[in-house]
Amino acid sequence: MIGFKFNILRTIHNMKILIYDVDFKTSRTVYPIKSAFESLGHTADMFDWRKYLFSYTNVSFINNVKDRILFDFVAYKINRDLKAAIKTGSYDLFLVVRGEHIFPETIAYAKKHIPIVANWSSDDLFNKLNSSKHVLSSFDQYDIHFSPRKHLRQEYLDKGAKSFETLDWYYRPGMIFSEVEIHKFYYINDVCFIGSWSSRREILLSSLKELNLKLCGWGWNKKLTTELFDQWNINPPVAMSEMMTVFSQTKININIHTIENRDRINPRNYDIAVAGGFQLSERTADVLEVFKEDVEIACFDSKEELKSKCEFYLKNDRLREKIAIAGYYKIINGNNSLIDRIKQIVDIII
Repeated sequence: MIGFKFNILRTIHNMKILIYDVDFKTSRTVYPIKSAFESLGHTADMFDWRKYLFSYTNVSFINNVKDRILFDFVAYKINRDLKAAIKTGSYDLFLVVRGEHIFPETIAYAKKHIPIVANWSSDDLFNKLNSSKHVLSSFDQYDIHFSPRKHLRQEYLDKGAKSFETLDWYYRPGMIFSEVEIHKFYYINDVCFIGSWSSRREILLSSLKELNLKLCGWGWNKKLTTELFDQWNINPPVAMSEMMTVFSQTKININIHTIENRDRINPRNYDIAVAGGFQLSERTADVLEVFKEDVEIACFDSKEELKSKCEFYLKNDRLREKIAIAGYYKIINGNNSLIDRIKQIVDIII
């Protein structure tokens, strides 16, 4: 229990929640956080800040530049309308996902009207790509912070966070494959990596230049060396639903964490598993807290080990498929859905 302030929600069986995040739909699921709260009997409204961006209706280079250059102008309109929504909504919980456009004074305003104001960021808020001057000035304004990055706890507290709770990664129920589907082993790809280009990722994957490697993501067609570009199957980014299909139809799904975001485990570790895919992931203590190595997941530390593991598992179909199935059951039987995480939030704040 965080403190006496949270006890005021104990008598509320149906909370009214305002969620600050991007509202979107995919082919297999409606907006997940809102749906998860509603599945637990609560009422949830969305404040979709993306609608204020120039790139909202037309994604283009010019509009993306406008969003960056006119950040403060966009933020002003967001905060103005967000205050109006806060004042008139009679909410019990205000859940901010990241919130890089929100002014500290808007969070302070929200606390005057809403009993609990929380921040839930799955990204590293100290990474400039995921943050802003407003986020960095607002740590002490929130009642509680939720993050899957338990190794950043002290940094949150040093910035003034009143309370920090670890909320692990999760899978979205609408994306999970059925038990029947995961036992239908049908492969299109030998080895695949889905993710954006980085020099570190290219160095690691360069060890696989002799294998049939498929790449999906941003930047690979511009950044790869000529030798690798000619050999690899380069593809654009894929939507979430298509990504899950790729995971299920690939013999070896490589998972390379984003060190720029200080990843120690990531959503791919969960997504690949619930698609019934075999996963060859970077080895970290956090990954091995969730999965048993060589039983529910395979791991690597270097490009040499990455290559040797790929060569080994491409030759050992039954072992590879046994590990993939074990990883699937480990995640779906372990209270790892988004709904489970929302339950954790509710349990903590009341």
